This record gives sequence, C-alpha cells and structure tokens, in this order.
Amino acid sequence: MGRSGDDMDRAGKANEHAEEVAEELSERHGMANGMSMSASQLLSGYQAALATNPKLKFGQFVAATTIAQNLWMSNPNITTNAILQGLASGKSLSQTLQGFGLSATQAKAAEETAEKEIGESKREK
Repeated sequence: MGRSGDDMDRAGKANEHAEEVAEELSERHGMANGMSMSASQLLSGYQAALATNPKLKFGQFVAATTIAQNLWMSNPNITTNAILQGLASGKSLSQTLQGFGLSATQAKAAEETAEKEIGESKREK
C-alpha cells in the first residue's frame, strides 16, 4: 500500500521545514551548543516532532526543549515530549505549562527565561 495524499503532503512539508532548520543551524552553531546537544541531534528531534505535528515551528520546538531542560529537575513531568503533545493538541505553550501545575506567572517566567537563553545562544558562533 502506498501513502495517502495527506501523508505525502505532510512528509513534504516536514522535509521543507527540516531543510530550513538545517540552514539556520549551520549559521548559528551556538543554538544547539547552548542546549547541550549537537546540531544534528536538534535537527533529528525537530524532524521527529514534525512527524507528529506538521504545523510545529522550529522556534516552538526549541522553546519546548529549552523549557523542559530548565524545569525538569523541579518538575520531572515537564519534558520536551509532554510540552510538544500539548502544542500538538492546540494549546499554547503557556496553557501547556499551566496544565502541568505551573501558575500563569510561572509559565510566563519560564517562557521569558527560555526566550532569553535562545536569544543569547543565537548570537554565539
């Protein structure tokens, strides 16, 4: 059996996103290094996440990964995959984090911290 048209469209979009991300990562090595992973690990993780949620933006994936890394010790149920599942279900990042028991203020602080870290890592070469 072959793939359906929808499956082919999703695969094509995922490949297109992955190519854009690979280019961005080649220009900004610090982003992956700031997340304690290689650029290929970051790209592979994003590609896997796209298979589940083809609408996922790279920035959302990076934010989810960064937030999970920042919060996992105090909140072991907050993982990258758990955050990505929340995003795939149509929730915002803040709504997803609040679903794990964070207050609105804590969720906002987690997002702001991640944005700052991501911004700093993008400037690193």
